[in-house]
Amino acid sequence: KEQIIWFLHTYLATDQDLILLKFENHFSKAGMETLKNIFERTHQATIINSTQPRIMAEVVFLFQNIGYSGIAILIDRLDTWFELEPERLSRLLNVFTSTVALFDIPGFVLKILCSENLKTAISTSIGVKKRRFDVYPLKWSSVSLVRLVELRLAGYLGVREIHIQELTSDPGIIKRLESFGGNSPRGWLEIIRPLAEKYILQGENKPLSIEETLVIYASYPPLLKINLQTDQVHIGYKLVDDISTSSIHLLRYLYTLPERSCTKAELYYKGLQALSYIPQIGDSRWEAPKNWNGAIDTALWRLRQAIESDPDKPIYIVSQRGRGIIKLENAW
Repeated sequence: KEQIIWFLHTYLATDQDLILLKFENHFSKAGMETLKNIFERTHQATIINSTQPRIMAEVVFLFQNIGYSGIAILIDRLDTWFELEPERLSRLLNVFTSTVALFDIPGFVLKILCSENLKTAISTSIGVKKRRFDVYPLKWSSVSLVRLVELRLAGYLGVREIHIQELTSDPGIIKRLESFGGNSPRGWLEIIRPLAEKYILQGENKPLSIEETLVIYASYPPLLKINLQTDQVHIGYKLVDDISTSSIHLLRYLYTLPERSCTKAELYYKGLQALSYIPQIGDSRWEAPKNWNGAIDTALWRLRQAIESDPDKPIYIVSQRGRGIIKLENAW
């Protein structure tokens, strides 16, 4: 008891008013009185001038003696920070998972949930190499994802049960979810949300027509996103892993442009040739357009084959005919 009280006073007492407010609706009256008494009573220092790993080991020991198997801390929602400062977060995670001595304490578990974007930073850390912790890919089966989405839809629509196919007349809706939702519940829910919203707005308990569904698909295409650290390309939550190196260079160049559009000449010289400027006639690097037009057209064709659902009607790599302008659209 003294050790638990010491720990609460040492690490939580400064927030005792907040703690009391948080537990007021969850504890019984007797429980709240006990908690107040703990904060009000004087405590005996049981661990003095010790290291944090030693303190945590003692805390784990305390919890195990009152019936728990140990302590687990879960870290989630790192994706937002990755979008803001990817390099800094990757470096921080690598250092953190390489040096934290708490990993060596039996009964203490640290779990970090992160997307594929952070997999490289985690997997290359010393913590993984020394087996302080393991990496487990979390994958949902299509059947589980269908069931999860249908349960969320039922709650969202206020009904006892609904099947995905009741939202739309499109027989390929499940295939679309599998393609662009990936193995992620979040991905599936994002893809299905516009259909659910339209289904509610129409005020009728009947599936959306094919025409209505296609309008929604066109209005809410899955966004293209590139991880500039790993060159991984996602369409929605789907990882596109069959893009050639030259196509990646073109896509990456377009993705990093402020307006995400440029001339074919710029795309050839800066995107494909990696030059810092566009050569003019008389420059040793200048080439007649007839010599590189075919190469650019072939590279763009291959890129569209890799990322477009319908390469003949592209929605990502769009050409403005007559102007020689190539534009990247529907990108994150």
